[in-house]
Amino acid sequence: MHVTHAIPQINEIAPVTLAMVQEDMTAAAACHAAGFESTPQFNREFQRHFGMTPAEEVRRMRDGYVLRQRPPNSAYVSSH
Repeated sequence: MHVTHAIPQINEIAPVTLAMVQEDMTAAAACHAAGFESTPQFNREFQRHFGMTPAEEVRRMRDGYVLRQRPPNSAYVSSH
């Protein structure tokens, strides 16, 4: 993967990390949702940018925050 291809994908990591916490999305599913072709590459880029693995970040978020679970099959609708 070229560096120029990694930047847009890095921008997709935060939303999929939240999905990993709220929806129990696997790292493999998050990898593909963020636009990476390879789970190991996703894990390396995640750790390089955030200093921990996706699993460590999910654990940290679950332990440190109270996150409201999204109701099944619900779509987020903004009033703005």
